[in-house]
Amino acid sequence: MTEQDAIEAACQSASLALSQGRLEQAEALCNKILELSPDCAPAYHLLAKLASAAEAYDDAVELLQSARELDPTNAKYLLDSARAQVELNRLSEALGDVEGALRRANGDAQIHYEAGVIYSQVGEEDRAERAFARAVELRPNFPKALTLRGHALRKVRDFDGAIAAFSRAIALDPEFTEARNNLGCLLQDVGRLDSAIATFEEGISRDPQCAALQSNRLYAMHFDPRTTPQSLRDAHAEWERQVILPSIRQFTEWPNDRSPDRPLRIGYVSPDFRGHCQSMFVLPLLRHHDREAFEVFCYSDVRNEDQATRAMRGCVDHWREVFGKSDDELAAQIREDRIDVLVDLTLHMARNRLTMFARKPAPVQVSYLGYPGTTGLTAIDYRLTDPHLDPADETDELYAERSHRLPHTFWCFDPFDDTPVNDLPALRNGYITFGCFNNFCKVSPTTLRMWKRVMEAIPASRLKLLAPLGSARRYVLKHLQVDPSRVEFCDFAPRDQYLRRYHEVDLCLDTFSYNGHTTTLDGLWMGVPVVSLCGALPVSRAGLSLLSNVQLADQFVSRTEEKFVELAKARCENIAELQGIRSSLRERMLASPLMNYEGYTRDIESAYRTFWQRWCGR
Repeated sequence: MTEQDAIEAACQSASLALSQGRLEQAEALCNKILELSPDCAPAYHLLAKLASAAEAYDDAVELLQSARELDPTNAKYLLDSARAQVELNRLSEALGDVEGALRRANGDAQIHYEAGVIYSQVGEEDRAERAFARAVELRPNFPKALTLRGHALRKVRDFDGAIAAFSRAIALDPEFTEARNNLGCLLQDVGRLDSAIATFEEGISRDPQCAALQSNRLYAMHFDPRTTPQSLRDAHAEWERQVILPSIRQFTEWPNDRSPDRPLRIGYVSPDFRGHCQSMFVLPLLRHHDREAFEVFCYSDVRNEDQATRAMRGCVDHWREVFGKSDDELAAQIREDRIDVLVDLTLHMARNRLTMFARKPAPVQVSYLGYPGTTGLTAIDYRLTDPHLDPADETDELYAERSHRLPHTFWCFDPFDDTPVNDLPALRNGYITFGCFNNFCKVSPTTLRMWKRVMEAIPASRLKLLAPLGSARRYVLKHLQVDPSRVEFCDFAPRDQYLRRYHEVDLCLDTFSYNGHTTTLDGLWMGVPVVSLCGALPVSRAGLSLLSNVQLADQFVSRTEEKFVELAKARCENIAELQGIRSSLRERMLASPLMNYEGYTRDIESAYRTFWQRWCGR
């Protein structure tokens, strides 16, 4: 064996040791290689990987620089340098390294794919999409690149292009769970709910243990007007019976002091402690907790914190960053913290931790806020709701958890904004402008049928609607069957711009079966009431709950589609009344339980104390 053969063999051994987690052995082999051959670029590369594994990213960059000087044509060294620069938050340097790697790619699809991953990580979605597209061009049979291209297209709001990318990835690899899950979510986003649910169900038939597919199917059912409370209950129960109970072991003992009146340790778990609509509800609660009676922990499953994260962090006693922790690791952390009442803020929404809650790491567990519904987990003891979402004694058997009705409202809202309310736009326009800025996935065929009848009843009216570009907008116009000039589409916008859109709206039209939640509160804050249809699911009773709390339910909440149209027409025929409501609505909001942060927090704390005392006395 020549010396060069020996060095190559040692590099292979070091690489194998690194891949198997034998880090000390890998480092020793690399150092020995460099003693024999100081100009061995692969040895520097392996040492850089070891440095990155130890989070010594400055060292990794320096070692990669040595490797690059010895082998300037190697694109992989530049990509690894870019990854280390990202960890150091040196984004300009990282992007420079990626561009250098692409110049050296020489038609290598993998290099373009990895470049796209880095671009996406730093928010350069246009560049990411181009890199993934090039990877697919070079290697047409590349489902992972197609899937990440779909992600990038979704982020730049090309939903139709993203659907095509995910669909092609599935055609190449029918067992590719991630692509199928993403396709289902995207079909839901553009209003193709039947296709979305069918996609989730096909994925579940191939991968029954995929938690994301299971949760997304259950969540999607809430948007379907054909879903009944009983079918929703049965689907959640089946999920627990088939997926959770056979595979997850529950804790049955806890070391917590059972004193009923001592200060309690409350833990909140969420992936959305960030610039997310949830912060408008969580932050007022965290700010107003009684620190003598409650010690507050937040378990933040957030990768990149932002201003909202920092604001919430400053309100609590203990902040635990748990992104990347396994369910078992997170459950162990919660038990070590001796949490008395553990609160889920997500239910079946994205990146939930229900499989961790199924382990029951705290003696009392509660579901709250993500949306009014059930988790389906018997390991969660209680769900918070209100008398409007769940009329007393009428719905308790529909949930895995025991329902606790807060006295007034499920939501308490801080708008984080002081944009003023303007006069009714119809006074200057001479016609009524309806609006709906809900996520488009809520715009069901039932919704469009009601809106069509409203626009027919008020022939000069206009509609301002949030909807993605492409087929979703064509879908709306096909169903409304009105002159396209009467419909103005818009897309997502920063919060201040979004709230100013209400300056152009006289009256909001709600969606069904999933009513507006945060968007309804935003509209009320901006002086714009909403005509709402009340159904049997809690998510379809949000309009009733919110409007009841500002004493407007009688004027704006219907129980049938016919009444929805009648109410909308009646409100539009009395412009003076609508202007009066607009000018007084903000004061109504400020005086209502919806913005009584102190009272709302006391109600929730009373619930926690009741739950705890029941557990102590059992």
